[in-house]
Amino acid sequence: MSSMKSYLRLLPIFATLWAGPLPAQDRQFGDILYDPPQGWDEGREKDGVKIFLSDLPGDRCEFCYVFLSTSQPDTGTLGRFLIDNLTLFEDPEDRDDFEALGAADAIEMAGRPALMRGYRFDGRKLYILIAVDLGDRKTLLGFRGSFSDEDELREISDTFSGEIIPFFDGLTFVGGTDDQLLPVATAGEMSGVWWGWRQVVGIGLDGMTRIDIDHEILVFYPDGHVYRGTPPGGVDTIDRNSMMDAFDPDFGIYTQNGRRRIDITYADGRREELTWNRSERAWSDGTIDYREVTPVADGTPLDGGLYDFNYTGFTPGSGIEGGIASSSETTFRPDGTFTGDSFGSVSGNFDGGGFTFSDGDAQSGTYVIENGLLIMTDRRGETSAEIIFDTGDGILIGDQFLDTE
Repeated sequence: MSSMKSYLRLLPIFATLWAGPLPAQDRQFGDILYDPPQGWDEGREKDGVKIFLSDLPGDRCEFCYVFLSTSQPDTGTLGRFLIDNLTLFEDPEDRDDFEALGAADAIEMAGRPALMRGYRFDGRKLYILIAVDLGDRKTLLGFRGSFSDEDELREISDTFSGEIIPFFDGLTFVGGTDDQLLPVATAGEMSGVWWGWRQVVGIGLDGMTRIDIDHEILVFYPDGHVYRGTPPGGVDTIDRNSMMDAFDPDFGIYTQNGRRRIDITYADGRREELTWNRSERAWSDGTIDYREVTPVADGTPLDGGLYDFNYTGFTPGSGIEGGIASSSETTFRPDGTFTGDSFGSVSGNFDGGGFTFSDGDAQSGTYVIENGLLIMTDRRGETSAEIIFDTGDGILIGDQFLDTE
């Protein structure tokens, strides 16, 4: 499509001419400080990539994505880095679906040398990748938009040049703990594991209402740090340097404001406020009440299991009868061993035929409870860990209660 190439010829000009005021940056992803792009969702993280989806008014640039990535050690050329990381935001098997649209353009992005190149991807998608030189490290920025005609192509090109280039150019690349957004922690009076839950109502593929229980966990440390979820090093102590080196977004600090309020700031800049609910004897974020629970003691033997089963049928009116099922079972024995099985299947029937696919896996190994964590090592030597504590109504492991009957 010749018009696609003509739009791309203008992009280096936009990148060169942009010089707008930079907003205060209150978010961080890896070594990137940024201000959230307006009109896009909050972003999700996957495999070292931050992904934003367009939520612009009027469904403008409806299926557009913005990508940030953590930097990589690299002293080679920008061109080689871009080629080596061509599929960073896609399945590596889809490399052949990238069609270069003209030569790469040398530009400056966020005050750094950069190389930008446009691609057609999978026929009806425009990809723009920007490799940025950070000295002995490099990072890749990306934008992807889907189009079905020239008007939609013009729309995604205008969105990139008018909104995404300014966003990219406003990024700040940092290095070292002195440049992190997370303030230094101050010792506080909070400690221990605090747990809460809420009901989440959703709709399955079959149109039926589904109610799930969402467990939320906060682990407070006396030195002023906090962790949301299962802390990698356990519930007694936490190492700030290792958390920041790994840039764990669930690691943060807390500040007590009087006796009835706690402010939490996470490594990526997110903030939360908890207030003391006197009647419930719990800290509340307005949705969930967090109550203090008791970590299971080191070396405690377990005698029970974790069981899970899910099933949903296909969408009514689709012409397919059947559904998707999955199940898992893990049994713990007092001698420190465990066994487990998981199974998944998809089956359907329709006029003229049908299909069935299934897969299963069996596991076994040993377990130990240390520092508030259930640490499991399978027969292949692979280790996993889940937080484990007594809620007063039972033993919770991660997001499942231990069945002892």
